Amino acid sequence: MAGLTIEVKAEKQIALAAYMKELRAERSNTGDRHGVAIVKQRGTTDVGEWYAVMPAEWFFQLWEELNT
Repeated sequence: MAGLTIEVKAEKQIALAAYMKELRAERSNTGDRHGVAIVKQRGTTDVGEWYAVMPAEWFFQLWEELNT
């Protein structure tokens, strides 16, 4: 999707701070307006049950864009 950086993580230990650091770097490299980390939930292969994570600042920016 144009304008959106996606990082997918499937690790035993969830390390949100590290994921956000990587996501910020990747988003900067691509010049995308938005970014999200998709984090695998242990015990399920159903992608719909995984977590979508982004910094709150980015969420509020996205929310504002969608509601204007």
